Amino acid sequence: MEGKWWGFIGFDDCTNEREWFVVEKDALKAAADAIGAAIQRKQAEKTLQENEEKLKTILASIQTGVLIIDAETHVIVDINPSAVQSIGGLKEEIVGKVCHNFICTDKKGKCSVTELEESIDRSEHVLINIKGEEIPILKNVTSVNLNGRIHLIESFIDIKERKKAEEVQKKDTLLKEIHHRVKNNLQVISSLLNLQSRNFNDEKVIAAFMESQTRVRSMAIAHQKLYQSKDLASIDVGDYIKNLATYLFQTYKIGNSAIKLNLDIDAVYMGIDRTIPLGLIINELVSNSLKYAYQIDEGDIDIEFHLENEMFTLIVSDTGAGIPKDLDYSNSHSLGLQLVTTLVKQIHGNIELDRSNGTKFVISFKK
Repeated sequence: MEGKWWGFIGFDDCTNEREWFVVEKDALKAAADAIGAAIQRKQAEKTLQENEEKLKTILASIQTGVLIIDAETHVIVDINPSAVQSIGGLKEEIVGKVCHNFICTDKKGKCSVTELEESIDRSEHVLINIKGEEIPILKNVTSVNLNGRIHLIESFIDIKERKKAEEVQKKDTLLKEIHHRVKNNLQVISSLLNLQSRNFNDEKVIAAFMESQTRVRSMAIAHQKLYQSKDLASIDVGDYIKNLATYLFQTYKIGNSAIKLNLDIDAVYMGIDRTIPLGLIINELVSNSLKYAYQIDEGDIDIEFHLENEMFTLIVSDTGAGIPKDLDYSNSHSLGLQLVTTLVKQIHGNIELDRSNGTKFVISFKK
């Protein structure tokens, strides 16, 4: 009969007649379809479960922080371990919360997502961890359609160290500019002193202007060295002393004379707060030596600077006429020697004078 399926079951035990079963074709097709649908559903569920496991594996392996957020409710539906570590606390304390509790997109705390876009946002933002601390991040947001709902995939990296490096760079640039301007201003003062000295004929007055000029110049050289230095916190003392001594020799116009400059300086770096007093001390002592050297045909000026056992030692000596034995340098009326004494006290140092062979000042101070 049409619309039915006949099937042989077997023989009846009593009558030994054939037994048949009858199935409606539509019912059989419906049963087959149901079985097929059930099998497909099982396969789909298995595939979905496998995909979810893969997604979790991928999220766990990503080193940057990743959050999956429902675009309509702004609720965090999943988060990877890197993001949990950045935010702090437990994953259970984060999932289910509104994303603005942790990531500020703007002051109003609202997402600007209204429709599916390939790329929504890629900019700097602030991550707020469990402790309420603000961490600068670079955030990238894309949107995807998951099961008919728009979700946001927010990935971010911590740029705190990069921000610190940028701030340090800005600070270094500013400090370099400051040292450069200070150096320029000091050079202007030095030039003004030089111009002013030309209005006088008195040798003592001219000498006083020159002495002030060299003092200003010694400070300008220190700022110039800091401006040129990679490390703005310290100056190469050896290079500084060499430049300062060369300038003094040129200033007193004995660059071609028989007076020799000998340097013995350790590889030492110091901050400007100690380098400038040191430079002024060297300026006064070398200037005095150069004045005495004018009176002889030849001689030596030695500058030594050493670091040993956490102690700095500066030695400035010459083979000139020497300081008179009856002169007490610590109570001298000479402005230069008064300045040396004051500066040694400023760096908490000790000063000794050796008159046995010319003039030799030994100054020591702690590192």
